[in-house]
Amino acid sequence: MPKKEATHQPPQSDTQSMREPQQADAAQHPVSHSNLLAQPARLRRSDGPQLLATGDLLHLQRTFGNRAVSRMIAPATLVQRKQVDVSGGVFSDAGGDGYRVYIEGPEEGEQLMSRGAQMSELSFTPKAELLNGKGEPAREVSLIQTTNSTIVDQQNPHAEDQPESMLGARRTEEGSAIDQQIYLSVKRLPLSKQDWNGDAMKAALTGIADHAQANIQYRGNSTPISAVITEYLANFNNGPWSANPKVTNSIVVAVKGNLDKMLVAEGEGIHPALRAGIERALLVIKDQSTKINLDPRYAEERSTEEEDLKPAPAKGSPAQGTTGWAAKRSDPSAEWESDAMLRDRPAHTIDKDHTLQGRETFEVAAMADGDKFVGSIRWGWTIDGTEPKLDPAAIELVDAGSASKEFHKAAKAWNEMEISDLLDPNTKHRPMQLPLGMANPGPDVGKTTPEKMQSGPNTEPLPNPWSQGPQGQQPVDPQVLFWQGVNQFITLNGDDPDRLRDLLTVLTKPQRTQLRKSYVDDIELVLGYEGRVDEPIQRRVLKIIDSIEAELLFGRCRPNLFGMDSSPLV
Repeated sequence: MPKKEATHQPPQSDTQSMREPQQADAAQHPVSHSNLLAQPARLRRSDGPQLLATGDLLHLQRTFGNRAVSRMIAPATLVQRKQVDVSGGVFSDAGGDGYRVYIEGPEEGEQLMSRGAQMSELSFTPKAELLNGKGEPAREVSLIQTTNSTIVDQQNPHAEDQPESMLGARRTEEGSAIDQQIYLSVKRLPLSKQDWNGDAMKAALTGIADHAQANIQYRGNSTPISAVITEYLANFNNGPWSANPKVTNSIVVAVKGNLDKMLVAEGEGIHPALRAGIERALLVIKDQSTKINLDPRYAEERSTEEEDLKPAPAKGSPAQGTTGWAAKRSDPSAEWESDAMLRDRPAHTIDKDHTLQGRETFEVAAMADGDKFVGSIRWGWTIDGTEPKLDPAAIELVDAGSASKEFHKAAKAWNEMEISDLLDPNTKHRPMQLPLGMANPGPDVGKTTPEKMQSGPNTEPLPNPWSQGPQGQQPVDPQVLFWQGVNQFITLNGDDPDRLRDLLTVLTKPQRTQLRKSYVDDIELVLGYEGRVDEPIQRRVLKIIDSIEAELLFGRCRPNLFGMDSSPLV
């Protein structure tokens, strides 16, 4: 793949080098919804199953807990250009230079050009009443982004794609990955000096000087390599580099440059011990010039959770030189001190005579206190030649209450990734973990009675489904929301038969019958009609339903996560 300029390259505040973006009229390019919760019309044809009684919603709430059901039935919102409402707050791309294509070069005499997209300022304004996964008032909201790219330089299709980001080590089968750089160059960190790892450098350079045969240009003169190595060792043992002091980047660059020259000067006949020592010393320099980032939050560059999150700029200050920040509040009863922000400019730099082809899609989810996703949107670009286009034309809703199933797969791959230490590949670093799937219900969920719903262990009051919808929309029918929640749970847990069975055994027999009929209808529809849930998962659900009915018929009802099956033969 062509090299993306930087995983987290913040857009510039000025746009003198950019052409005007291709503006898209929202009326001419309607935005489509892709999330189950955002598509009531997708659930069924007009002759679909009869709606359930309102008690069914309470049944699902009692079974899986208030917070889980609240997330499942987050109100469907209409996507509007530059603003998208989700359960946890509002996404907006109205700030800065907006969401636009990015075109730079080639100027006369230049050989390279860059093409891509620019998200100048994607903000997320959390709701004042936002709760985290524990049901407590949230204090921090960060933005997590996935990337999925098929863009290639058609004249150089095998170019390496962001090795410093380790994207290839954590992509899903569909190609998505948490968009975060792992190995950060110290040049990108706010440091003018860095620590010499003197002990490691001494160990690498000791005993190799006698194997050196060639000379290098050192301080303007032709100097034996052995003399340079001896001088370096003296500096580390008793000289200015002893006791692991901080040194300027220029000294580090000079030492690295001389070590590189040594390898070239010795050539193919270099002694193995000399090669091993120089390469080890170069690795030590790379390690001390690199910070390992273990934080999946797009704007952050942290190795431990004890490090502070980036501060937000003062209100009214321009967002410059940063990839974003988190929304925070020290007092959960107070207003948010700032919005969360993401700034990105994914661009591919190629030869001016080359062309690009493919699509790059980003999903951005808001995460409350590191343990709960509260809504996500999509943006991206496509290209076939040299002229990029925004795709979608405006940011659009993906999931109103959490994040997509593909996003959760990418989060799981991130959580399971092993990050090798540069100096000791056998030492593995564990990334900071992302929340996966629905919040787990408490151990006594199955025992919660309707009277205790608002004060039990899963206490987060459900939104009133009969109240007026956002922005003057008509109220959403609670029975429709009930089945949306069921379908989303099945989608998120489609690869886990035990979790599917947990849900299906707490539905009543009529509900299972209705669900079975609707899935059979979906499977029998003409080719190209998009059903409620992916067909392989629907077929798995049908088998489990048949198994449950057979067990009930012969009196072999088995316990599940929530207790015994709550539906005798009725």
